[in-house]
Amino acid sequence: MRPDMGIRAGEPDNRSRALELEVTWEGDGVRIVLSDGDTPTPTVIQRRRKTVDKDHLLEICDQVYSTLQSSSHGRSKPESTLEDLRQEGHQLFDLLLDNETQSELLSSKAEFLLLVIDDALVGVPWELLFDGQAFLSDRFAMGRRVLTEVRSSGSDRMRALRSEPVVSVMGNGQGDLQSISQEGHGIFEALSESSYQVEVNLESNTEDFKSALREAEIVHFCGHAEFNRKDPHRSSLVLEGGARLSAEEISQTLNGSERVPRLVFLNACGSGLSGDWTKDSAEAAFGLGNAFLLAGVGHVIVALGDVADDHSASFSEVFYQYLGRGEPVGKSLQLAGAVSGIERVSGRNYVLYGLPQSTVQGILDPDSSRKGSEETVLKVFLFTDLVD
Repeated sequence: MRPDMGIRAGEPDNRSRALELEVTWEGDGVRIVLSDGDTPTPTVIQRRRKTVDKDHLLEICDQVYSTLQSSSHGRSKPESTLEDLRQEGHQLFDLLLDNETQSELLSSKAEFLLLVIDDALVGVPWELLFDGQAFLSDRFAMGRRVLTEVRSSGSDRMRALRSEPVVSVMGNGQGDLQSISQEGHGIFEALSESSYQVEVNLESNTEDFKSALREAEIVHFCGHAEFNRKDPHRSSLVLEGGARLSAEEISQTLNGSERVPRLVFLNACGSGLSGDWTKDSAEAAFGLGNAFLLAGVGHVIVALGDVADDHSASFSEVFYQYLGRGEPVGKSLQLAGAVSGIERVSGRNYVLYGLPQSTVQGILDPDSSRKGSEETVLKVFLFTDLVD
């Protein structure tokens, strides 16, 4: 059943399609530019400034992450957790955005919001800013782009599409077999509704994952991740037999490949956490999610906090159902969260890096000159290891 939240999947409307909110750190505050992403850039662009207490900002962000973690571990009731997130999100809304920007966001009829943020602000849970009526991620289908001095490999290594549509759903047979099967076959069913050929394999290891990074158009991982605060480049995904694949190894694998995936979904606890983006750092990654970003993957979905196992499988299934039907990736993510119900906090964990209005066809084949009769090529690998 589709949620009733003012959004009708697949239905055109007369609303402005997209807003772009650029926020950069400067001195003792932020510079803000809010513009219509659907219109040509005007000759004169208004910039606004908001003084921000950085220590207070970090304190509230820590509170949000703590609230998300408490929810996933069942240490608080959903209603209480949601109210805590609203209060913390409202503090962030008032702290980071000036009155004029707040008013424009509240009155906007846009469907999509692209955040263009300074790398110093990546750790802010922007999607959970609460405007007094709704979280930003409820009001808009959202995506992020990052402004940084750190060199990225760019998107010039996108692989050529293959001759037939294939979805390979791969996983790890260890751990919670029921959860693994539910997520793997849920995605199988979701994408089988589309025109894609789907293959399922629930065995995986480190080399399988590296191979998928070199071969697949879409990589989906569900399972455990570990964020290393001291050495973020050593943050890792947990694979078969407890083997770790670090952010640094992921970066090396991608940078050593001629091509990179089009979409990566890391459905794992804390996969969206990041260290400081240091220009002069010898490490090629500052966390799991940005290992893919800096290697040139155009669309990356990560989790800010812990992921509840009982919810992650159904969330993924609904997400791919909408994506396979042609809904934009940002809207598919928004709808998947809404389907679980307003009281579910775990659906608010997810963050998209990339254009929220991109469809799977647009992600896989940005060249619109291709003939419509040509078959879309899609190869997806699903990796899971839900060990205790």
